[in-house]
Amino acid sequence: MSQTPEIILEISRDRNTDTPLGDQVWVTVTPNHLGWMGQLAPPGSPQASKPFSKLFLPAAHDVGMNSMQWSDALLQSSALVEVLSRVDPVFAKIANMMTHEAVLAIAPNIIRGLAITQKDTLPTILGIGARYFEFRPAYLHSAIRPGHPIPDELYFSHSAIPGMQYDEFLHDTVEFLMHNPEEIVVVQLRWDGVPAECARPTDEDMANYLNTALAASNGSIVAGSQEDMLRSSISELRDQHKRLIVFVNSDSFSTYTDAGNATLNGDSIIAEFNNLTPDKQAGKPFTNLQCQATATNIPEVVAYSVLAANASSSCLLATKPICDSKTLPWIQSEAGRLDSNQLVVVMNDFFDGATADVCIEWSRKRLE
Repeated sequence: MSQTPEIILEISRDRNTDTPLGDQVWVTVTPNHLGWMGQLAPPGSPQASKPFSKLFLPAAHDVGMNSMQWSDALLQSSALVEVLSRVDPVFAKIANMMTHEAVLAIAPNIIRGLAITQKDTLPTILGIGARYFEFRPAYLHSAIRPGHPIPDELYFSHSAIPGMQYDEFLHDTVEFLMHNPEEIVVVQLRWDGVPAECARPTDEDMANYLNTALAASNGSIVAGSQEDMLRSSISELRDQHKRLIVFVNSDSFSTYTDAGNATLNGDSIIAEFNNLTPDKQAGKPFTNLQCQATATNIPEVVAYSVLAANASSSCLLATKPICDSKTLPWIQSEAGRLDSNQLVVVMNDFFDGATADVCIEWSRKRLE
């Protein structure tokens, strides 16, 4: 397995919130993983005949939250701030500390600290190696949508905060698959944490969005299902052109807990990993190891990162190198305890080559 060079500076912490105060550097150096599935399981190889469920899939957590484009557009008025003050407890707690005018002034920093979880565009994230995504498509909140100051389309929804457009996500994914004919991408549609006032797409909406995106492939790519993902070999999925697997809400086994992932040092995430056994995985379609820390569930930490710092020092960024230096080595050394026939997803914020590298190496081992 290639080792991921890393540099983590010893840093002091704020005595009230335990938030890191110093600069941190997290560096990963990995091979080109643009076509890693084709390299591990070339057509006609014994590896390609193995079940797709043998793979470890690198995953970008909240892939749609990689830009402030649509939030910045909505912040030209106060509507988004007013909505978030009602539906998001952490945003509301920060807003209650200051005047309405002050909240409007620093709203971009609050939103960035709460919701921006990725640093790159989707084509870059795919190129780095991500092959699994959870997407939460919904329309704008009903208090904002009538005026639709931005296009009235489906967006990735982080609470009521709109991220990447769903049609852009599908278009870029299909385009990637067209240029990389041995790769397979899995997409799960979910609506965790999306307010009821953000209308969900109908079945017809979802079919129209998917069919429009697939039309560009002229039949070379068709949508597969969760059943296809679980029952087919890698070569069967390729032969049937089912290289974009899309399904809605799955009863997968996830290591995420509100308490366990609300951490600044990652120790409680490792504790959840240490509880993993094949018995806990049993009966589930796949397992999701969630490496990202949700320090955004600690209001005092979010308030500190917004009020005492700036947009470049969000608590999500601050915990990335600290947690990765613990979670990724754990997966490297301990993931052999998992059911070797069950698909595994490894999810992370600010997706990088290190997360991909760990998954690809485990995929190689399991295919052998």
